[in-house]
Amino acid sequence: MKKFTTIKDLQNEAINLSQPILVWWPQHEKEEILEPYVTSSLDYQYNIHNSVIAFVYDGIMYVIPYMLPVINILEQHGFKQGYMDVPFSKGDYPLFEKAQWFALQHMAYEQKLIDLEDSCIKYCEKHGIMPICDSLLKKCLEIPRDGLHVTHTFFSNIYYPAIEKPYFNTFVMHILGLYSINNHICVFIYRNGHTYVTPSVEVVKCLQQSGYLETSMFVPLARGEKIVDPKYAKLWEQICSEK
Repeated sequence: MKKFTTIKDLQNEAINLSQPILVWWPQHEKEEILEPYVTSSLDYQYNIHNSVIAFVYDGIMYVIPYMLPVINILEQHGFKQGYMDVPFSKGDYPLFEKAQWFALQHMAYEQKLIDLEDSCIKYCEKHGIMPICDSLLKKCLEIPRDGLHVTHTFFSNIYYPAIEKPYFNTFVMHILGLYSINNHICVFIYRNGHTYVTPSVEVVKCLQQSGYLETSMFVPLARGEKIVDPKYAKLWEQICSEK
């Protein structure tokens, strides 16, 4: 993922409002012209609305989805939060720059996942939830963020990680470092916020010694479900054969 390190990076990647921009409002199915936003009165100010950042630099407004590194760069360069309208924060987006805007939104989502993982690890370090060694983690299957499709004689389902949204909150704090066992299958929420399942008794013993607490929660793959995706099905078969 591309990283921002300088104010020049932000200028190059953000939507530049120095020229008229055609904006599309999908909820109203209409387009309109957004006039140039050039002003020196708001120089070195930024504002945030609905996870979108607008900032003014050298008299020109730039707009970019919310990312913590963006705020850090702005504040390092002396920007202060002010009061201004934030374009593209109400469902609208720049029509001809649509691909650029959607790519920035995807980048922002990926950055939120990184921020979430960092927050989870810091929380676990503070509360004595320790890492397990890589060799044991290889005996576990991570539930992919886009879901694990499974089938069974009586049902079909998609299992998602326990922490689905990329936000660190009280729910995340409550569920970190928990594990549950059903039919010799263990599910646990690792210190990075990811959800794993394993048939390994060795892993369970390590979890118990590393500050993880047993609880009652749903255990994927504990009812003999078959994984649809061949890649994950093969990996799970290998894990089960080496437990």
